[in-house]
Amino acid sequence: MFRPRSLLVRLIASFLSLLLIGIAVSSFFSWIQARTTVEKVVYDELQAAASVKRADLQEWVERQRKQIMLMSQLPDVRILCEDLAPDGDGPVFVEAQDYLRGLLNSVTSSVPGLAEVFILSREKGKVLVSTNESHEGLDRSGQAYFEMGRDGVFLQNLYLPEGESSPTMTVSAPIKDSQGETLAVLAGRLNLDNMNKEVMVWTSFQEGREVLLVDRRFGILNKHVAPGQRESWNLNTEGVRKSLAGASGYGTYINHAGRKVMGVYQWIREWDLGLLVEVDEKRGLAQARRIAGTVLGTGIIVACILAVAVYFISLRFVRPVTAITRATQAAAKGDLTQKVPVRSRDEMGVLAENFNSMISQLQALYAAMEVKIDQVQQAKETIADREKWFRALIENATDIVTILNANGIITYQSPSVERILGLDPVDMVGRSILDWFHPQDADKFEELLLSMIERPGMPKVTEFRLRHRDGTWRILELLGNNLLADPLIDGVILNIREVTERRQAEKALEEEKERLAVTLRSIGDGVIATDGKGLIRLFNEEAQRLTGWSVSDALGRPAREVLHIHHVNREDDRLDLAGAVLTSGRVEPRGDAMVVSMDGVSTPISSSASPITDEIGRAIGAILILRDVTQRRKYETELQKMDKLESIGVLAGGIAHDFNNILTGVLGSISLAKLYGQGNEKVVSKLQEAERACLTARELTQQLLTFARGGAPVKESASLAELLKECVGFVLSGSKVRCEYYVPEDLMPAEVDASQIRQVIQNLVINATQAMPQGGILYISAQNVKVEEKDNLPLPPGQYVEMSIRDQGEGIPPEDLSNIFDPYFTTKQEGSGLGLATAYSIVKKHDGHIGVESVLGEGTSFTVYLPASDSKPVSKESRAQVLDRGQGKVLLMDDERVVRDVTGEILEFLGFAVTTVADGAQAVAAYKEAMEKSDPYTIVIMDLTVPGGMGGKEAMEKIWDLDKQAKAIVSSGYSQDPIMSEFRQFGFSGVIAKPFTPENLMRVINRALDL
Repeated sequence: MFRPRSLLVRLIASFLSLLLIGIAVSSFFSWIQARTTVEKVVYDELQAAASVKRADLQEWVERQRKQIMLMSQLPDVRILCEDLAPDGDGPVFVEAQDYLRGLLNSVTSSVPGLAEVFILSREKGKVLVSTNESHEGLDRSGQAYFEMGRDGVFLQNLYLPEGESSPTMTVSAPIKDSQGETLAVLAGRLNLDNMNKEVMVWTSFQEGREVLLVDRRFGILNKHVAPGQRESWNLNTEGVRKSLAGASGYGTYINHAGRKVMGVYQWIREWDLGLLVEVDEKRGLAQARRIAGTVLGTGIIVACILAVAVYFISLRFVRPVTAITRATQAAAKGDLTQKVPVRSRDEMGVLAENFNSMISQLQALYAAMEVKIDQVQQAKETIADREKWFRALIENATDIVTILNANGIITYQSPSVERILGLDPVDMVGRSILDWFHPQDADKFEELLLSMIERPGMPKVTEFRLRHRDGTWRILELLGNNLLADPLIDGVILNIREVTERRQAEKALEEEKERLAVTLRSIGDGVIATDGKGLIRLFNEEAQRLTGWSVSDALGRPAREVLHIHHVNREDDRLDLAGAVLTSGRVEPRGDAMVVSMDGVSTPISSSASPITDEIGRAIGAILILRDVTQRRKYETELQKMDKLESIGVLAGGIAHDFNNILTGVLGSISLAKLYGQGNEKVVSKLQEAERACLTARELTQQLLTFARGGAPVKESASLAELLKECVGFVLSGSKVRCEYYVPEDLMPAEVDASQIRQVIQNLVINATQAMPQGGILYISAQNVKVEEKDNLPLPPGQYVEMSIRDQGEGIPPEDLSNIFDPYFTTKQEGSGLGLATAYSIVKKHDGHIGVESVLGEGTSFTVYLPASDSKPVSKESRAQVLDRGQGKVLLMDDERVVRDVTGEILEFLGFAVTTVADGAQAVAAYKEAMEKSDPYTIVIMDLTVPGGMGGKEAMEKIWDLDKQAKAIVSSGYSQDPIMSEFRQFGFSGVIAKPFTPENLMRVINRALDL
């Protein structure tokens, strides 16, 4: 009996040892398999949770962005923003501010995702209205959401606001008027606490599981911690580090609190945030441990039962063991449907029941795992739906979206390409995008693609030409971004927008701007445009000349700083043209003023200012016009001088007419007496002195005639060089003044009245000698000059002869320079005040100009401009006094009897038969009578003016009706009629001014008869 028991004991011991080893090995592999299975389930669950939370977070941010965009488009917001000014404080501003604050509060109260909503001024970024009144007036110009929000909807990623300890995100959008111009910027700070409450909390997680949103600067964003606790966190964990490095994955690591966790991490690229979903490893693998413990416990129990049952092995060993072996093998293969039949209630039966119970538990575990797998599958389907939503968004976008691989081959093409370029998106996939590029742009795009591949994460924007289906080239703007590292994209994504019409409009605008610039450069007025603040925005070349400011220096400056304008003769009374028109909103009428340039030069101007108004009539700028009136002032000054001379001329003309008639009788009688008294030298000598006295009186009369409108010059081509030497030498004879001439040999002749120009030269030289009583040098020069408009002279352009007479006298005081040409103005005791006035009048009647420059202590210089002549000058020989005998009949008409008698006697002495009449009617009758007798007159001498009767001009017209070949000489002591200077244009053959000598009369008659 002992032996069997010993064998039984050994058998039990051996069997038990082998069984325990088998149970241990089975439990180990069961643990490994259970752990692997549970880990997969947990990671799938965490991955699904992370994807859902990321989508929820994106959806939450998009809701806030849309809310801000909708608020910026509210009509009430736009209208009220037009009443807000950056620095306003008036009742309209306050009323608009209160209404907007109430409106924003009412909207944000229903949007818990917005912590604060505020409106920024367009230019300075100043907070005009805010739901947080303490922030109103703060400067936000340095924030990206202000700069970018003026152009479109913009989301500023996490940042730390000034003066606050918690980070935030801000959405901004422009508030635009009806014309599309930005009025202000609407911005909203996101409520991250609301985000945590609505998005980041995962209520279905068990204890030890959490969702984390991590930023590289601010750490964990969605955990509320006590002060000091955050500093104890370790944010350099594997999950945080990899997610912020742009990686996505899962694993087991030590979390921020120092606990070992199972975690899934993702990088949210658009916000540069890390998303982590973690569960404590012990809790995550608790079910695997329970399974392993169950398996191990069950094995131990089975081992114990088997140890007791060994005793019955000999009796019941084969069948129960076989059944259990088969069931165990099936379970090891994953078949949990087989169970061990319970054939008895002994240990083998209990073992069978426990084994069957273990199989049931495993079946329940696998059923729970299938539920979890279904949940993961549902999460994947949700993600797929989201993907479909985003795909539909892209495929219905107005822009073209294209994805390329690294070789430029199209891997995706949005349908919008068919609308813009007429191309089939399906046919484009698999082909190189260069097939549609303009040949000149292909190399440029290849360089851009290479740059994006070498430097990922840096978007590139440029323009290219792509071929439309109809063969035309379209201009498109391309925004490219390298997303080859993103497993979801795996390519370079291009956002393409057609800008053909925009570029054409920009080109047209540039051409219009160029035309405007050319126009502004071409006009002679200074044109300045300002904005509503009075800052200069346009500044043409004439404005530069008047102010001395360059365009680059003037633009952007206040108009009052650049334009130094004051009333005439009131330098302390400055004008602010731009400020006046911007304040009044009305056109400021043109007025005379002075503008002072940067270098202190004052220019007389005529100015005007007009407002630039918007659609509601509000002044948003000003146009200033400055016209240089320097030339106009000079002409006005010249006209004033002429008016003064005209008033003197009225008096002088009446005196000269009567005096010359009397003088003609006296001079003629003396000349006749001199002729009759030949042989008596004493008588002739006295008569010559009397004749010289009469000639001197004639010169005085000639000066009076110069002031009269009728003292028109009798012009002929003359050499100014001869006149200068003749007159200057005569005046300087016996004086202490020495003359130096600078006259070129090729000096052109001038069309002048020689006697009047002698008078001009003599008067100027006399004035110079009187200025140098102790003697000195008188500089006489002349030259040919061509006057142009740019010379700023009151003369029409053309060829002139310039004469200059410069002395070394004391000079003329500046206050007297403007009066020296006035009649009877003089600063010398011996002066008459008529010399320079006479010179001025003569030069003006010769269509010339006389100017003066003087420096005290250095001298005075007079410059005379006279029109040059192409005719050959009359020689001195032609002017020599001759007294030839004449023959023929002369008809003499003059209203003064003494003139008729004396002139008739002179003509008879000269050999002519003379008929004298008193007026034009008698002359016509006498000529008609002579014609009827076939004894016509050789020449007719007509007095031009006959008070109360027919004058010489009208009489000659009637005579020419009788005889086309009639020759006539016009004579007058004074006349307003231009016949005296332009006699040939009126048909006369000669002209003679009273008084005259027999020699002058004979020379004029001979010249007239020679024509």
